[in-house]
Amino acid sequence: MWRVATGGLLATLEGHTGYVWTIAFSPDGQLLASGSYDSTIRLWEIGLQSTKLESIASLEGHQGIVCGVTFSKDGQLLYSCGVDGTLRVWSVPEQQELQILNGHNGAVQAIKISPDGTTLATGGVDQTIKLWGTADNKPHLTLAGHSAPLVALAFSRDGTTLASSSSDWSVRLWSVLQGECLSTLHGHTNVIYSVAVNPAGTYLAGTGSNNRALVWPLTSTTNDAMAKPYTPCSVLKGHTGPIFSLAFSSDGNQIASSSMDNRVKLWLLSRAKEQSQQEARLTLTGHTDVVMRVVFHPSGRMLASGSADGTIRLWSTITGELLAVLDGKGVVSAIAFSPDGETIAGGGTDGIVKLWDTTTFQLKKSLEPINEDIPIGYMAYDPTGQLLACARYPGSINVWSTVDFDQPARNYKGSQGILWSLAFNPDKAAPPSLLSSSNDGTICLWDINQNKELTTLNHGGFVASVTFMPGGTTAFSAGEGGLIKLWDLSSGKVAAAYRDWFPYEGVNISGAIGLTAARRATLLQLGAVDNEISLR
Repeated sequence: MWRVATGGLLATLEGHTGYVWTIAFSPDGQLLASGSYDSTIRLWEIGLQSTKLESIASLEGHQGIVCGVTFSKDGQLLYSCGVDGTLRVWSVPEQQELQILNGHNGAVQAIKISPDGTTLATGGVDQTIKLWGTADNKPHLTLAGHSAPLVALAFSRDGTTLASSSSDWSVRLWSVLQGECLSTLHGHTNVIYSVAVNPAGTYLAGTGSNNRALVWPLTSTTNDAMAKPYTPCSVLKGHTGPIFSLAFSSDGNQIASSSMDNRVKLWLLSRAKEQSQQEARLTLTGHTDVVMRVVFHPSGRMLASGSADGTIRLWSTITGELLAVLDGKGVVSAIAFSPDGETIAGGGTDGIVKLWDTTTFQLKKSLEPINEDIPIGYMAYDPTGQLLACARYPGSINVWSTVDFDQPARNYKGSQGILWSLAFNPDKAAPPSLLSSSNDGTICLWDINQNKELTTLNHGGFVASVTFMPGGTTAFSAGEGGLIKLWDLSSGKVAAAYRDWFPYEGVNISGAIGLTAARRATLLQLGAVDNEISLR
């Protein structure tokens, strides 16, 4: 704890055996509650007699990370939420659990009580917010609109408006009485949600700011990731919302993109090579909510899109015709074609992996989740088609043998954060290995045969997407900070980096007059150059 006026350290609270995820003061300021990765909540009596305080209680009950804590208005009750999908009500004086509440599908990551103490708001990885009455501890309203897990909640001072933030990088304002979304605020755009490499390994595509996708030519040379990242050769423009997913066709001639604008677009790589900007060849409409994922069929003649509207749509990439609509149940955030093209797998907030036949479009099999219905965020087949992996919130990976789905899936867990992306090594001759990325800034490489983690790389900031280069010895990662990094997996070092153009890219301000030191520094950070030295 710190003294606000002076910035001096008041006390250090030690006792948890894992990372501390959340803290909250009681209304009278006499108690502090903390929730941790160690599955416990600790209560601390605040006093300034010592700089090292001991906890007065350890509350146990949650199974897994405790993501949020908040006190009742009178301080007699404590509410908590966690990755086990439960809300728990605790008596502060008796230091005992009073009630377990269920309502979300999957982990609950945010919790906040209204200023008058009558309403409890919770947000989960199921992308919904629930408003509970504290008199009966029952959910009265469900607020839907975000297209990714909830991160944080805050009430206005009068309690009539609720603000929510999400991993979809938007903030929404809600009417607490009506349950309606009043406004959606966008502005956090320095994030790359998806990267893809063409099969020849000669071009890289990534999402950019301002609803664009970017294309970079790949070279055999390396660069200094921080000093001079490569800039794109072409911009794909046309979406009216952030782009969440990109994919190359198997022949490398087409790029597909999906967006918050509920649309899918198809682009030609040949045009990207020749034009600095291009419009889409086809725009596919029909989804009624955010399109979370796009993948090409191995033949390149069919494209699948998964959406928050609960459907998977299959399209002809030649004509744009809708071929089929598959019922995914809930938000569909993960889809993947088997390498032989005979099966498409899909999953999302209901936690069930579904397998459909791509000829008849009939459901072939459903794989129930292990232990609990934890939502699925990503799926991938290995290049032989014998393994299917899915990433579940918050941080576990299930890997099935497609030869015998009756065998239990293997489970991997290494990251302390939420998994965003998976990629199998494309080299069929190499032992199967898998990359995973997390919002804790890490990339993990797994050896599937040995059931162990081989290495952990630190991207910095949350990592939204990973993909291998052909050959499997290098891989790209992208996410927060606007940089795409190329990793040498044998050394664990960044070999090259790629980024978007800056607003003042290449503008020479050498000798410019009237600029303060602060303005000059800002221009340099935005891509300007001074005496041929850039701080990009």
